[in-house]
Amino acid sequence: MGLDGAPASGGLCFAAGVKPADTAGAGRNMSVQIESEATPFREPEFWSRQFSDSVTKNQMKFDIIFGVVLPLLCLVFDPSVFKGLYHGRVYLGHYKIFFYGAIAIQIPVFCLWLALGRRLGPALGFVAGTLLAGASISLIVGIAILPLSVSGLRLLMIGSLGFIPFFTGFTFFRNFRRAYKCAKAKIPAPLVLSSMIVAVAIALGPPAAVNLRVSRLVQQVVEGDSEAAVAAGKSLRKWKNLAELDTIVLAYEKEDDPARVEALRDIYEDIAEVDINWRALALRDGPHMATLYFPDHIKRRDDHGD
Repeated sequence: MGLDGAPASGGLCFAAGVKPADTAGAGRNMSVQIESEATPFREPEFWSRQFSDSVTKNQMKFDIIFGVVLPLLCLVFDPSVFKGLYHGRVYLGHYKIFFYGAIAIQIPVFCLWLALGRRLGPALGFVAGTLLAGASISLIVGIAILPLSVSGLRLLMIGSLGFIPFFTGFTFFRNFRRAYKCAKAKIPAPLVLSSMIVAVAIALGPPAAVNLRVSRLVQQVVEGDSEAAVAAGKSLRKWKNLAELDTIVLAYEKEDDPARVEALRDIYEDIAEVDINWRALALRDGPHMATLYFPDHIKRRDDHGD
């Protein structure tokens, strides 16, 4: 899809498109007319158009597709980055809560910016900071999974998904620049800067704090004494779809103490409600193979009690 096209009429800060120059009047000097006709109009270069104040229809389409639609589809059909739809191991599972939380804040703000633009008024500094955080997060994800993306190019569709964060980062950064310019035109510079700092803190701080808290609970299960491990396991129940519980599975496989092995198994199965041996095999050979050996791997919490 091209990045340029006809000017889009939207709510962004600057008027889209460039006004055509006035035609030469009949009374102008003939030499001026000849010089004007001899000098063809030069369109701005590619990168200048991408970051210009004018927003084209194709740019708007590009921003919606790569800033909203494709990132959400990648989360739903995630092959192995955060939740592992097709394979056992996940690539960034330890940071799932952080990235999910950040995305849950940034995409709605991005949609508000596309819809309302300058009409956001005093909130423009906050919007700019959130978009900057979104651009940074997208770039970090793209770099982190780059080896996985390159290796996945053998499966063209799966591998190509790994490069979407770079396009998303570009989309967020381009709109950050426009929102920042718009904010500076409407708000005093110190207020713009302070709003951006607050926005980055809100966009990244709470998700990071929750991610750290849940990661510590998992570590308590793995490294704590029996009483602390059981208490941490009960706290993890509400996070079972977001916590990186495979850490418990890996510790279970390495553990030699029979009592500790049984404790890890009971805690894991109470949280995840699946057979821990099924999950261990799934990490090695994939969930489909594991299901052949453990067809009844679903566990009910009633089997372990409260």
